[in-house]
Amino acid sequence: MRRRVGRSLRTRLLLGALGGLTVALVALTLAFNIVLRQSLLADTTGLAQERAEARAAVLVVEGGALTPSERRRLDQDETEPSWTVATDGQRIQETGVSTALAGAVRQAVRTPDGVSSGPLRLASAPVVVDGTLRATVVSAVSLDRYERTATTALVGSIALSAVILAAVAFATWWALRAALRPVATMTADAANWSEMELDRRFRMGTPRDELTGLAATLDGLLDRIASSLRHERHVTSEISHELRTPLARIIAHADLGSAEAPHPESREAFDGVLRSAHELSRTLDALLAAGRAAGDSSDACDMAVVVQQAVDHLAPDLAARGIVVQVSAVHARAGVSSDVVDRALAPILTNALRYAERAIAVDIRDGTDHVEVHITDDGPGIVPAESEWIFQPGRRGSASAASPDGAGLGLSLARRLARAAGGDVVAVPSEAGGSLVLSLPAAPARRPSLPEAPSTTIAT
Repeated sequence: MRRRVGRSLRTRLLLGALGGLTVALVALTLAFNIVLRQSLLADTTGLAQERAEARAAVLVVEGGALTPSERRRLDQDETEPSWTVATDGQRIQETGVSTALAGAVRQAVRTPDGVSSGPLRLASAPVVVDGTLRATVVSAVSLDRYERTATTALVGSIALSAVILAAVAFATWWALRAALRPVATMTADAANWSEMELDRRFRMGTPRDELTGLAATLDGLLDRIASSLRHERHVTSEISHELRTPLARIIAHADLGSAEAPHPESREAFDGVLRSAHELSRTLDALLAAGRAAGDSSDACDMAVVVQQAVDHLAPDLAARGIVVQVSAVHARAGVSSDVVDRALAPILTNALRYAERAIAVDIRDGTDHVEVHITDDGPGIVPAESEWIFQPGRRGSASAASPDGAGLGLSLARRLARAAGGDVVAVPSEAGGSLVLSLPAAPARRPSLPEAPSTTIAT
């Protein structure tokens, strides 16, 4: 299932603010135009009512018929039509009245609040003579100018809402951009820092708001982490240095004992002590190298050369086991010293030698930011459930039953040293053979790639 890419916090806040404002503006625009239309309709009804009452006021009975007094018409009657309806509701004192309009006129007589018919608004007023209702006058007012006013108000309110929405969107975007700029800066800085740059801080000054307060808190947290890491390095380095002297004595005595042992059993015992002491010495060297690796990219080395030296160092053990090593490499430059590469690579090669049956393949790949060394053996492989387990100190995979040698510290030290230098060591789960990948930072000042190194094979 494809993972949905989330929107940024700034986008979500902006969309939320604009969504709320849009709903509010739509509601206000609709309410304003509804109220305006009702008000205009009430005004036209009132005007038609006034004209009907004025018309009714000048009607008198002459000869049994209603006629305007003094035979005059009102000025408004010249532009707006009006009708006189008899009390029976049937006879209308006008000619040329359409059937639909005649029905509206009769409805206006029965409806005191007025009615609408097409572009006209009709209202009525009774004609009372001597206390007797003689007829009803219906007057009409055109709705055209009121409809134009309502339409103009609707267009204007929509345009005003659009302008307000655009202005608020820009102001909100600018405010959010300014407010969240420190967060973007902190994110970019943190992404660019390596895990060994212990002196890097956000340094946003005295806390003056929530974000600068967060930066100050994170700076304090980084100070505590850096202090803890420095203390750990110091302790590791001190312990390693303290152990080197007695270890050197053990190696010397074991070497002397092996040379002067009178019996083969004694010589084999001294040789076992000597091998264990050398393994412990390599472990201490790895710890010291991890303590010194602080992300300094001033040193650089040719990975092909270092890998070949590490393979050559294992040549006697390879010959004793009858293992063939195939090295396929390019002259990629790593941004760490050759000593760090050698100390990180040695436990991985030793692990491959321990589990390989006939062959080991070493492949160097030059990437953009990192140089990778892939070490693959034809042994029992690494099950997926143990791809992280084997990097824990003192832990060994299920394949170790066939190879009881080792204390389960080599891969843990290799990963620790690689990560201290800005790289990593990962396992590639497979049942067709063990595969480990050592990645280290590429040299920052990259040189043009040298011709590919020829493949070499060490065999017995």
